Amino acid sequence: MSLGRGRRTRRWLIYAIAGFLAVVIIGAFVVEGLLGILPGPGRGTDEYKDGVGQVQARMLLPEDTIIAGRLYPEGSEDSRHLFDTDPDFPEYSTVPPTSGPHLGRPETCGFYPPDYVDPITDREGVPDRALVHNLEHGNIVMSYNLPNQEDVDRLQQVHVSLRDYEQWLVTRYYDQIQEGQVAMSAWGVLDVFDGVDEERIKAFYDAYRGNRFSAETQSVGRGIPCGGPQDAMEQ
Repeated sequence: MSLGRGRRTRRWLIYAIAGFLAVVIIGAFVVEGLLGILPGPGRGTDEYKDGVGQVQARMLLPEDTIIAGRLYPEGSEDSRHLFDTDPDFPEYSTVPPTSGPHLGRPETCGFYPPDYVDPITDREGVPDRALVHNLEHGNIVMSYNLPNQEDVDRLQQVHVSLRDYEQWLVTRYYDQIQEGQVAMSAWGVLDVFDGVDEERIKAFYDAYRGNRFSAETQSVGRGIPCGGPQDAMEQ
C-alpha cells in the first residue's frame, strides 16, 4: 500500500509541476503580447497617428555617404553626425526641425527656461542641431515662444505632469516660431499651435514618446530615453 501511495504521490507531483510550467509559459506569451501592444516606455509606436501632428518629409542624403563604416546610398534618411563648425551642415527643412543631420550627442531631457545659457558653450538657448539627435532617439521636443511668464509657468506644469517626462521630453524656449506659439516635434512629425493647449500637448506626447520612426530606433526595436545609450547604431 505504501508503494502505491508513493507512486501516486510522485505522479501528482509531476502533474503539478507540469501544470505550473504551462501556466508560466502561457503567462510569458501573454505579457510579451501586451508589451508589444501597450505604449510603454521604449516600446512606442512606429506609425503616425491620424489627427495628431502633421507628417513632414524627412531630410535625405544628397549623395552616397559612409556612416559608421556603412554605405548609405543617395536618398537614404539623413541622420549624419556633424560637428557644429562643419560647412556641410545643411539648413533644416522645417521650423522647428523634425529630421536631418545633427550633433553627436543629444541634449538632456528637461524644461529649459527662456534665459537658459549652455554652461559649456556659453550660448543662449538649446540648439536645433543637438535636439534633432533627441528626435532621432524617439524623444519629444516641445518648443515655446510665450511672452507671458504665467504661460511659461503653466507650460512647465504641463511638462512635469506628463508620464515619464524625465526620459522622453525636452522643452525649450524658441524664438523661431511666432510669439505666443508652442510647437511639438517628433522624428518626421510636427504640430504648431497657439497658447498652452494641454489636451493637444498630451495627445502628441502620449502618441509619440519613445517612437520608432528613425532608422536608428527601428534597428534596435525601441526608443532610446534620455540617459540611455547615446548611439545604438554605433554600439
